[in-house]
Amino acid sequence: AGTGAAGAGAGAAPFADQVDELVARLFTVINDSRQMAKYRFDAETVADLHHKVTRGYRDSPDLRVTWIHSLAKYHKEGGNDEEAVQANIVAAALVAAYMKHLGRFPRSLPSPSDFARVFPSIAPELELPAADLRTLHALRGDICRVAAFSDAGYVNSLLAAINALKAGKYYELAIAAYRLLLPIYEERGDYRSQRSCHLDLQTLCELAAADVRQSERIFAN
Repeated sequence: AGTGAAGAGAGAAPFADQVDELVARLFTVINDSRQMAKYRFDAETVADLHHKVTRGYRDSPDLRVTWIHSLAKYHKEGGNDEEAVQANIVAAALVAAYMKHLGRFPRSLPSPSDFARVFPSIAPELELPAADLRTLHALRGDICRVAAFSDAGYVNSLLAAINALKAGKYYELAIAAYRLLLPIYEERGDYRSQRSCHLDLQTLCELAAADVRQSERIFAN
């Protein structure tokens, strides 16, 4: 009987630690939210706090992705297109990762390493501790319910990134982002969207090739 009680106590301790960690994380998120209002005229600080809040919601996918979209919007409104692209790529990657864990997204579609072609330092943004993965499975019926966690949500995040990349003339990165988008159209048999992507890819490839030729002429001189 003593062994059973000891086992129960040992099992309760990690759970209590997880609750303490969750409470501490929530207080941190609340404090960061207040700091955003305080430093609203300091764009860099607000962006950093936004990012910190998204990390604080690791075990709440809906809030995490909602805040990342908020960060993307904040960067776009501030004219920081490159940062907005990164936020949208992270949002799409997280949607894919969470939904794969929950069995709602085909496992044959893009993996974290594929997203790194557009955002090379994305890996730390996609880390999910084992404890959080267990929580995800336990709550699978109650999480990832906002519109972002759908085919359309995934597509919209990538299209926002692609449009910003095209506007910034980052043609090669836009081409890489399309490689993340096409598989879902192929998986769903959406030939009209595939055609649209390939037409845009043709234009982007021509623009990228023109940039290469221009660079070669400059270095040749």
